Amino acid sequence: MRPIFSLALLMLLSTTQSLVAAEVHEPTDSLTIKTLVAQPPTRLMKPLILDSINASGQPFKWDMLLNNRTKIPNRDELSQHFEVNKENHFIWPTPESNTDLYQLSTAIRADKYTVASLVVKSTARFVVLLDNKKIGTVTTIPDSFKTAKQKVIPLKLLPEKKYTLDIKLLAVAKELQPEMSLVLVVKNDTTQITTSSSVTIGPNIKGRYQLYNTVYGNRVSDLSISPSGNYLMTSYMNKYDKKHSNSYTTITDLKKQQVVFTDEGGRSLSWMPKKDILYYTVTGIDGYDLINLDVKTLDEKTVAKNIPEAKVTLIPASDYILLYKKVEARKVTSPLKRINNHHDFEPTARTTYVYSLYNLKSGVEQPLTFGYRSVSPVAFTSDGKKMLLMKQTATPTKRPFSTNTLLELDLESFQVDTLIADEPFINNAAYSPDNQQIVLTGGPEAFNRIGMNCGKHKIPNNYDTQAFIMDRQTKKVTPISRDFNPSISFLTWNEGDDNLYFSAQDSTRQKVCRYIPNTQKWERLPLRGDIIRTFSISNDGKNAAYYSVGGSSSTKAYTYNTKKELSNLYADPMKKTLDGMVLGKIVPEIYKSTDGTLIDGYICYPPEFDPSKKYPMIVYYYGGTSPSTRVMEMYYSAQLFASRNYIVYVINPSGATGYGQEFSARHVNAWGKKTAQEIINGTKQVIANHSQVDKQHIGCLGASYGGFMTEYLQTQTDLFACAISHAGISLLASYWGEGFWGVGYNGVAAADNYPWTNKELFTEGALFKADKIHTPLLLLHGTADTNVPIGESIQLYNALRVLGRTCEFIQIKGENHHIMDWDKRVLWHNTTMAWFARFLQQDNRWWNSLYPTIYAE
Repeated sequence: MRPIFSLALLMLLSTTQSLVAAEVHEPTDSLTIKTLVAQPPTRLMKPLILDSINASGQPFKWDMLLNNRTKIPNRDELSQHFEVNKENHFIWPTPESNTDLYQLSTAIRADKYTVASLVVKSTARFVVLLDNKKIGTVTTIPDSFKTAKQKVIPLKLLPEKKYTLDIKLLAVAKELQPEMSLVLVVKNDTTQITTSSSVTIGPNIKGRYQLYNTVYGNRVSDLSISPSGNYLMTSYMNKYDKKHSNSYTTITDLKKQQVVFTDEGGRSLSWMPKKDILYYTVTGIDGYDLINLDVKTLDEKTVAKNIPEAKVTLIPASDYILLYKKVEARKVTSPLKRINNHHDFEPTARTTYVYSLYNLKSGVEQPLTFGYRSVSPVAFTSDGKKMLLMKQTATPTKRPFSTNTLLELDLESFQVDTLIADEPFINNAAYSPDNQQIVLTGGPEAFNRIGMNCGKHKIPNNYDTQAFIMDRQTKKVTPISRDFNPSISFLTWNEGDDNLYFSAQDSTRQKVCRYIPNTQKWERLPLRGDIIRTFSISNDGKNAAYYSVGGSSSTKAYTYNTKKELSNLYADPMKKTLDGMVLGKIVPEIYKSTDGTLIDGYICYPPEFDPSKKYPMIVYYYGGTSPSTRVMEMYYSAQLFASRNYIVYVINPSGATGYGQEFSARHVNAWGKKTAQEIINGTKQVIANHSQVDKQHIGCLGASYGGFMTEYLQTQTDLFACAISHAGISLLASYWGEGFWGVGYNGVAAADNYPWTNKELFTEGALFKADKIHTPLLLLHGTADTNVPIGESIQLYNALRVLGRTCEFIQIKGENHHIMDWDKRVLWHNTTMAWFARFLQQDNRWWNSLYPTIYAE
């Protein structure tokens, strides 16, 4: 039987569900941890002692139980809370027999990069974990608390990262009563910072958005509604860490509102074109077996055995399936390689796809295409008798350096009809439900510029995708989106309502729009969320499903009634994670340029924003011609920057798609002049309109074209206290000649201009204006970048070093245009934030810890 507790001890062991308020501390050197939360203790028994020693020659000790794996409890399982006594000590009872394991927890968050030590003094054995990683342990017990030695555990806390501090403590019978003190000692080096760190400690403090949250966690990854609209297939990806993840798919009966089937086997499930039946392939004895799954009965049926190993697409109303597989290019064994055209620099340029038809009844495979060039199937007629194929031909002497030919293949006779020959600006096609029309998408210059509407500009931005409808018999093409501002991509031509559905880049948002042929009108569907990622509609057009993300939200899945125009939330797998955070408020920020154009943008305030304070600001802008959208789950997220106590200004200056053809055409043959001034003036307006902005501490950053813009901006203004360019272009001529995408991208951005025809344009960039740069500039670049070769940063770094300017150059080994390796991405992100902390928060501790000086200049 346990001993009778004192009233004070019983109060400490209260099992109330409510947690105490966070302990917020002003800058100081010593912070006592006063509150811990826990589960009820777990009773551990002494194991059966078969021998005096174990296989390692050690006798049994109670502290060995600390090494056994224990589940780290969830926060909602921590029902007990403990507070220190008058001496700032925690005290727990001694069990009558055996031992009690206490799992205790709190959280720590520092506003700046903080070097600290956790000082622990205890009469009991313990292990300390920080974010589930062991950082300190004590396995010996003292004679008394007074004689107990301090355990000093060094810590380095990143800015605004919420750390979970867990302690496993053993209370052993007939030993000293467990007593512990926990003190966080903060080292504030006044030579490296202007203000001390402020640390918050408490079990219920909320976190802030971190780089980890942009990738890890449970999210909707795809969804698809059944042909009838009665069932919904939803796929999820739950990423735990770099090595561990779990993907699964659910099938929901929408009428009953219940999940009828869950697949955790990683099968690639797809709906049949006309039935509420799923199909997938499994490995057979000699090839793949094709399986059907009836979601009503959950019966599975093998449709075909031992089909060729390839990816499978069902052809509507047909006994055939389409097979396709990738064929790697023949390896060049010679140390020399002949380059055929500018596309041939790319590693996958000589990779092709081979297509064939497979007869499910006869089991005979019919090759569909032959050759070394890929021909892409893009659509089938509703009766499955004909299909559209797109053939690309390189045109190295004429912009856009390739053309597409649209072919119609009769699958019974194999006769081919060329519907569109050598059109340079189209990229996709699909049949109407009655097969009498074809919808096409492409740039405004497609079909002799019939879809062009860019005002005074002679050349449009061909990344601003438009839609066209072609009569299949007359082959007459009609533009349907020239007066519709969003840049669009085709989704489906629905047979139930005869409307065309498009994904539409609409300013900072990605929406779903439909075109109604009868009225020739465009409509934006009133869907929820800033960015609609996937949209799926039933064959009758009455029901749909989609999932979206936003500037302050993760993947949320909805069902949608098209008649009532009502959305119903179906899944929100990241809700619990985000509920545990405090996010910044996002508000629009519109700037009116000198020519009267409204330049779109938005502000993201820091979490727990105090309007009476001053904050440094980060300015971010688009990295190509697509606008900077309201997406939280990206590594240039406004929420990510704001979480470190910055006001963030995101601006979409001239040239971005999604605002109409005239606006996007400003990107063509401009390369920074107008855009830079809009960024400067927009930033000045934010300063004027928001008194909380510390105008002496404003930074900017961008990547790719945005990196070019960062570098170029510093030649035009001294507005910024520091700047960051990732994979930036420092000279247009060298990027045009060396980047794998240089010629192709400039087929749009520098259309009909070349280094020998427009020297002024192709000397744009910061390199030839390096002497005008005085802003501290950080250059980041992957060593394997094939889009913007690393030489673009090398040459500007050399120029600025010769000029004696403040410039740092960090190379990311082995990474291409995007930093994909997670560990490298963390270091890259920390480098970015440490640079801003150095110049915008006047705190160089983080930077110096990452990049200590190793030699004298």
